[in-house]
Amino acid sequence: MRKPLSTGCLLIVLVLAARTVNAWHARGCVFCDANGNGQIDGEDIPLSDVLVIATDLGGTFFESERTALNGCYVIKLLDVPESYRLTLDVSTLPPDVSFVVPNVNEQFGTTTDVVTDLNHQWLVASPTCVQAACWLTGGGVKFDTITGAWLAEHGPKHTFGGNVFPSCDPDPGQGG
Repeated sequence: MRKPLSTGCLLIVLVLAARTVNAWHARGCVFCDANGNGQIDGEDIPLSDVLVIATDLGGTFFESERTALNGCYVIKLLDVPESYRLTLDVSTLPPDVSFVVPNVNEQFGTTTDVVTDLNHQWLVASPTCVQAACWLTGGGVKFDTITGAWLAEHGPKHTFGGNVFPSCDPDPGQGG
């Protein structure tokens, strides 16, 4: 026959279970300043696969996580009050990156019994992620405004094709 848990044991189990549910995290997102205004807004590009690194200031804790497709990350921290330094691995960022928010590659935060989540947003700038204005020509058949005639001997008057300028693709086509 099994003995029932005492009230004290049950209380300890409940406290430990509750502490696991309230895990402590560092979270945020990494964006590229596509519109160049120096502010995080809806026009910026989320950066995926950027490695975000969290270390405690005492040098005993190290954890990292890559950003998801939406540019966001969540890193599990120690479930005790601690001070942390967060950095981005620059080898996982676009080339020629500069830091906008914050203006250096580090952010600091401290967890307490009340503050269990650190929220840090990142905004970087790079020529790679600046949105270029581009347009697509519609192609078609030329029309002579003097004679009022279409200049195609055969085929439809409306065709599709054209080219994008400036190219929004790193490997542009040749038109057509």
